Amino acid sequence: MTKGGFEQRMVVLLLAAGAAAASCAHSATSTVQCDVDLSAKRDAVAACTAAYARSPSTETARLLVQAYAAHGDAAVTSLLVTNPVGPIAAEIWHQRANKIDDGHASVAAFQRALALRGSDLAGQVRELEALSERFEMMGDPRLALTTEARAVDVAARLNDPLVILHTRVTLATNLIAIGDDESGIRALGDTSSQLGERDPYLPIALITEGEYQRTHGHPLLARQTFSRAAALHGEHIQFVAHGNLIEVALALGDLHEAARLVETLPHPKGISHNWYAARVALARGTPAEALQFVDQAFAARPSMSFQPVLQTLRGEILVALGREQEAIIEFYRAINTFESQLEDLEIDELKTFAQRDPDRRAPYEQLFALYVRAGRPRDAFDISQRAIGRAYLDGLTATAPIVAQDPSAVAREAGIRADAMHVIATSLRSSCPSKVLSGDVLSHALVKDIIWTFFVANSHVWLIALDHGDPSVDDLGTVVELQPLIDGAIALREPSLAALGERLAPSPRWTGIGSNTVIHLAAGPLERVPFGALVLGGKRWIERAAFAYAPSAAVLVELRRRHSTNRSIVVIGDPHGDLPGARLEAIATAATLGVQAKLGADASVAAIKTSAHAQVLAVASHARVTPGGAELQLADGVVSAADVVDLGIAPELAVLASCQSAAVTGDAWGALAGAFLAAGTQNVIAARWSLDDATSRGLISEFYASGGVERPALGLAIAQRVAIAHQIPVSAWAALVALGTGETATERVNTNEQ
Repeated sequence: MTKGGFEQRMVVLLLAAGAAAASCAHSATSTVQCDVDLSAKRDAVAACTAAYARSPSTETARLLVQAYAAHGDAAVTSLLVTNPVGPIAAEIWHQRANKIDDGHASVAAFQRALALRGSDLAGQVRELEALSERFEMMGDPRLALTTEARAVDVAARLNDPLVILHTRVTLATNLIAIGDDESGIRALGDTSSQLGERDPYLPIALITEGEYQRTHGHPLLARQTFSRAAALHGEHIQFVAHGNLIEVALALGDLHEAARLVETLPHPKGISHNWYAARVALARGTPAEALQFVDQAFAARPSMSFQPVLQTLRGEILVALGREQEAIIEFYRAINTFESQLEDLEIDELKTFAQRDPDRRAPYEQLFALYVRAGRPRDAFDISQRAIGRAYLDGLTATAPIVAQDPSAVAREAGIRADAMHVIATSLRSSCPSKVLSGDVLSHALVKDIIWTFFVANSHVWLIALDHGDPSVDDLGTVVELQPLIDGAIALREPSLAALGERLAPSPRWTGIGSNTVIHLAAGPLERVPFGALVLGGKRWIERAAFAYAPSAAVLVELRRRHSTNRSIVVIGDPHGDLPGARLEAIATAATLGVQAKLGADASVAAIKTSAHAQVLAVASHARVTPGGAELQLADGVVSAADVVDLGIAPELAVLASCQSAAVTGDAWGALAGAFLAAGTQNVIAARWSLDDATSRGLISEFYASGGVERPALGLAIAQRVAIAHQIPVSAWAALVALGTGETATERVNTNEQ
């Protein structure tokens, strides 16, 4: 069954497991044909024994064990007794591992087989591939990926071209399973053009390649790729390829072709047939017919993982029929089913991957659009926050792109990435970004605030404004229409900054907002837009108000509940003695805050750890993005984004302003800033791109002078307004952003009392 997103990835991985089960490690002795007729049991045993004696190998051992298996388990056991070590024993344990249903017991048997392979590289690859697939079937993508990385490395040492191709295919499916499509398609390379038509790994390569093409804007290429896969042998392969061809036809609007493909789909009248038939009928404008098909799909008892997708489709059909109250109930069923499944997942990374799946987001978007049309902004706000609350902080997983071409290097970097993701995903489970609060709770908790949430639903960008507890919604236009302006604003092109500034917040939104007002931005899909630099009526947005970014309204509420501090101040700079600008900035900051800066060797990992409950942590150091994620480079090691969350390093204010001499690679400060928020830090000042030394020191100095420690968002806004008054280029001052609550707990109490 092929639907796309998370479901599609699982299909590809199941295909991979099937291919490996049908394939054995290739070696120079793979041409031995001692198993031509296993029905002649004694002759088969004799022939295979002779073949093994001539050339002991993974392949001949496999065939010998097969021959003994024809006599039954007792014969295999006797063979193991006389051959407790070596290839024969390894093959027997491999066979037993395949027969065991219990995942952990099966893994133990494969590991025993691996230990018995000794220096047999082909045998090692076979066991590692089997282990990787078993881990994937058990729902542990981290172990699957790291095990596959070992298989790729052993295959490179074996230097068998076909084995290398096979491990590249499996590596690609594992990378795509953790959401790293770009690295996955790079690992796959041109394997589909090098594998033979009867190779069991060819269908996996083609399905993986076609799925990437289909979801990345190349439907015509995808059609060619899936057509080739559909022509291969194997009912399951043809079924998966056929389903993807229907997806392509629907994406191209070729409803005639989609209908033709539905009628020729294997297993007519099954769940998949009804699913696709319903979608074609809905696209053709015959929702009553579509409802019949989708109800037939439900009658066939779909799997739990597919139920929310079907429920969403049923809701869409009910909307088309004008039965909106029933549609609302159906969308809530889809959401509740999905969220229940999410809670049941034992592997934290799988929660992350499932939350990113566009199929799973669809019922939230549909319900949001229904509420907007019905004039129910509070319900629209509620469901948008529920959707955002289920979204993962993608910035936390910012990693360096895997640019290596050598499969072994790709596999090693992928393994590092998987380990880092495991740490951070596990830690996030109990962090504030994981909290989901109802709209009523949020409205009550944020009754004194102004929050602007940008949300994408049904291909439109929406502004959901919560103004002192009162929600309202603006349709800002389609994603396609706004995207050129968004791209231009990110590139700091003045015409785009002006045009987008007029579009993103209509004039009535600014009523009653003064220069000291803090607007909390949940930027979502617009997170890279430099909001402070946008222009409205000839003035920069930062001149009209101060801004504090938060992933969601729920995170803002949770951060305000966390204000334990020991009032200490930690200033760290220039750990390796190669950042004179950072050293000067740290010294100046320390003098302003009345402490001694930790420089050189004192700028250590331990110093960062002591700031876990500090009032202020200010860092002027190298930061970078690696395959394992973003990290701070210190005198005696590194502190990664995963470490920040895992160790709960949560000062009340973290200032991570990077000067030019400490220029970062990728999005290190963004990922680290998100990690500090996830750990519980109330406020973070971070630079989205590097600044020159003088500008950085000037902005940070003005930030502290303007009360930035107590009022970070307003302090930064004032510093940036001073920069504007001094005609400092927007590319300099707009780099700095405030994330979090915008004010300290003490300042908020004082303000509320006034």
